[in-house]
Amino acid sequence: MIDCVFSGILDTLLIDGRGHRAAVSPTAFSADFSASVLRNSKIEGYVLDRVAWPDQPGLVVVRHYPQVFRAAAAWLAGQART
Repeated sequence: MIDCVFSGILDTLLIDGRGHRAAVSPTAFSADFSASVLRNSKIEGYVLDRVAWPDQPGLVVVRHYPQVFRAAAAWLAGQART
């Protein structure tokens, strides 16, 4: 997906660059979401360096999600339970 422009409320958006029949470059994604409201949205398998995000309170972009998730889970497992 290259140079796509989105606007309005995007509810339950899923864009997944993994598992295609033909190889797809993880850099083959650029989009402008600046006029959007993202809800329950997930983009996986792509580099997100060429994405314009909306100025939206609570929006969190987690780059390198699998590694971040594993590190966070390991850290939480090491914390004392209260």
